[in-house]
Amino acid sequence: MKYWYLISLIALFVGFWLGGCRRAPTSEPTETPISSNIEPTGLPVSPTSSPEAYPAPSQGAPPSATAYPGPLATATSQPAYPGPLRTETPISSSQTALAPTVAVWTPTQTIAPPSETATLTGPTAYPGPQNTPTSYNPYPGPIVPTPTAYSAYPGPGTPTVVRSPTAVTTVSPMPSITPHVSATPGGSVTPPVIPIEIPPIPAVSPPPPGSLVRIWHSWSTERALAFETVVDAFQDVYPDIRFDITIIPQVDLRDRYEADAYNGGGPNLLLAPAEWGPWYYDNHLVADLSAYTSDEFLAHIYPAALGTGQYESALISLPIAQRGVVLYRNLDLIPDAPQTFDELINMAQAATRGGNLGAYFDRGAFYSAGNISGLGGELMDIDQKPLFNSPAGLGWLDLMADYDVAGAVGLNTNRDFDLFSSGRIGFIVDGTWQIAALEHALGTENFAIDSWPEYGSGHLSGFVQTEAVYLNPNTVDGDQMAAMLFMGFLLTPEVQQYLAEYGLIPTVVDANPRPFHIAEAVTALAVGTAYPPVADPHILTAYWEGLELAIQMRFTYRDDAQVALQSAEQHVLVRLRALTP
Repeated sequence: MKYWYLISLIALFVGFWLGGCRRAPTSEPTETPISSNIEPTGLPVSPTSSPEAYPAPSQGAPPSATAYPGPLATATSQPAYPGPLRTETPISSSQTALAPTVAVWTPTQTIAPPSETATLTGPTAYPGPQNTPTSYNPYPGPIVPTPTAYSAYPGPGTPTVVRSPTAVTTVSPMPSITPHVSATPGGSVTPPVIPIEIPPIPAVSPPPPGSLVRIWHSWSTERALAFETVVDAFQDVYPDIRFDITIIPQVDLRDRYEADAYNGGGPNLLLAPAEWGPWYYDNHLVADLSAYTSDEFLAHIYPAALGTGQYESALISLPIAQRGVVLYRNLDLIPDAPQTFDELINMAQAATRGGNLGAYFDRGAFYSAGNISGLGGELMDIDQKPLFNSPAGLGWLDLMADYDVAGAVGLNTNRDFDLFSSGRIGFIVDGTWQIAALEHALGTENFAIDSWPEYGSGHLSGFVQTEAVYLNPNTVDGDQMAAMLFMGFLLTPEVQQYLAEYGLIPTVVDANPRPFHIAEAVTALAVGTAYPPVADPHILTAYWEGLELAIQMRFTYRDDAQVALQSAEQHVLVRLRALTP
């Protein structure tokens, strides 16, 4: 016990020492969240015309239209283009409501999500250099976003449709009725009876059973459902041809097709703007259709629309719908249509009063250069060298001067459209993609699309662009035959009339669309000018810059018209040389 006191002190000391030690805080594990950059692809659909009179393609006895005459041949497969894939940003025409990515009629269809970095932006209405005009309510959906071709798909049976839950618009078969509509503003007439049945295309030899056609497009939901109705009618006649349809947002469609077709895959038919075609063709990604189309068949297509698919010596696409620059007239201010530009000037001057202006015209190249063709000239030759320094070019500058006599003028402006939409302008020149916006702003029967008036020894004209159907050169044998059969079916008058109910302007001369603004647009675009097919969009930029240089020299600096055209020609040639490797 003599050490008891010493042991107690030691124990007390140890206890204090242990109690004073603090546990270091344990660090919590850091958890890295799994991020998803997947963005929804479904956008609200902006329906165009309400289908209420033209009957949907109906199942029934095969009619007699010969929309795709001529023998079908076996296409010679083209070698995949050597070298890397395109890296520059594609330039496309204006486009609206992008439909959700969805596979139709193929439960096994695999759909790649849209690019994570893609920005959903609408196509620009004016692919020119400066002050690109913003399109108000650009034309909805690829105008028939891109023509399709005959499609087939293996195996019999009823297709299973896989739809996005966001697709709420439905398209019902239209009843057979004789519509009673105003075919011309201010008057009610009964248009000709439209056939109920859509005729199938008599094939030289039917495609083998089980043929498959894959189709890619970027149509809006409403138009996609209308397209399904067309396919149903086709399958009533050719039940052994099956379809695999995929909807891809347009921001991804171009690069997606390019990559897949380059690697030997992709759809059989691509519906897309005709402006994409030249680059695709130069890189062996679309087929030349010249060997499969007869003169008789091509004669039923409006020349300007057909010209958008003619590149070099090839026919690289067929137009399923068209859009373009037209002359709009406010019926409240100017009730009658002019036959000549002199009449237009007189009407516009008489309407300029009380805060209203008779005319407001845009001199920008995209909206005015089509007049060079209407006056008997050409913008460029087949080698893309300038031809506008000509008597027709001088006539174009004279017309630009007369624009100022008729009313106000602008250069790549939206002011004209704004004032016209408010009812204060008599005439403007703008795109058919504005029809829906003007119907909303002014009322359907308060404006008209006029035929181009005469001017000098020619007439005014505007550029025509199209939604086209392309044939993938990787398509062979029975699938190719079925695809081409369906392509011709899309260009029958009855199918074109049905699609016109959804705002798509027909491209065939025998079509008789019911919506009268669509019918007026057909008449105006019939004498339009094919939008120049070029592989490099910088070529058109050089032309727009050159022509607008001529406008500036002539009307700002008061230079001689011939000098202005020569300077514009030199500017274009210098720019073209800079683009040549």
